[in-house]
Amino acid sequence: MRYFIDFEAAQPSNDIISVGCVDENGREFYTLVQPSKPECISEFITELTGITKEQLKMAPDADHAFKELYEWIDKTETVKFICYGDCDKAFVKRTISYVTDFTAQCMLSLIFARLDDYSFDVMRHFRINERVALNAVTEYYLRFDVPKIHDALFDALNLKFVYSCVENDRPPEICPFPEKQRKPKTHVKKPAPKKSKVKVFVMNGEEKKEFKSYAAATDWLISQAKSYNKNKDGNKTRVAHKIAAAAEKHKSYFGYAWSTE
Repeated sequence: MRYFIDFEAAQPSNDIISVGCVDENGREFYTLVQPSKPECISEFITELTGITKEQLKMAPDADHAFKELYEWIDKTETVKFICYGDCDKAFVKRTISYVTDFTAQCMLSLIFARLDDYSFDVMRHFRINERVALNAVTEYYLRFDVPKIHDALFDALNLKFVYSCVENDRPPEICPFPEKQRKPKTHVKKPAPKKSKVKVFVMNGEEKKEFKSYAAATDWLISQAKSYNKNKDGNKTRVAHKIAAAAEKHKSYFGYAWSTE
């Protein structure tokens, strides 16, 4: 079972202050985590993540939070944790150093031992030499702007979506992130990179509608929904992820049957 995981952490202590995790079936887990010294949370971290000292003082400590995560994961299968970037192992290692609950120690140790940084796979896929931001890759496949929210669950959902796209997509002929490539010795003007080719289908009654992008499918579904909150950051992205997950497995979402063929 694959788990797409992300952490927010205090600086410079590297204490984990929130965990977001999504399994390959779409189940979600999120919790704030009280750091070893919640009063030391800086204004910068609060501004970046929206997480305040007051919230962290009321949050479960790392022992309880990671014990809860251990109870949430499926222990009948071999687990693999997927992150994006090179900071997460440092956050996990730091938190292991001060938890005392045995189950929490086991959970953190399991994450540390089986944590893979997917940013390298993305670099290979797009033939680039530097990491590209997760938001940028998400926008490439969704074809609309994704809000830059420092939220662990939001990033875990983005990572699951990007993983599915990269694993099922051929590398593009023209790199969409040329700024991440080594500069050529001779200046040759390259044609503009093409957008990701995506086709999504939905059954609307007896009519089968085709969309040429997740953006188009998302806009259509939002136009049908009465309860959509357009003022909440990330809502459109979450809807797009739900559509992508449903289409990939030919399942229903919001009362409609989705597919990619």
